[in-house]
Amino acid sequence: MTESIEDRVYDIINTIQPLKRELNRDTTFKELSWDSLDIVEMVSEIEEEFSITISEDEAESLKTLRSVYDIVEKKSS
Repeated sequence: MTESIEDRVYDIINTIQPLKRELNRDTTFKELSWDSLDIVEMVSEIEEEFSITISEDEAESLKTLRSVYDIVEKKSS
């Protein structure tokens, strides 16, 4: 069985900053205490994992896990 987009993104996020609590689609990066460098690292890892490109404007719009899942799903199809 293939891992879902959400599982793969979660794994990436967890490698950048080990998660100490359950997340949901509406968890914000602010709630995770992430700064812009964490987000840049995540975007880079996601681009590599999914073989997609996320523009700077798109990266700046990522505020929740839902926004990450949505952009990956859109660009992967």
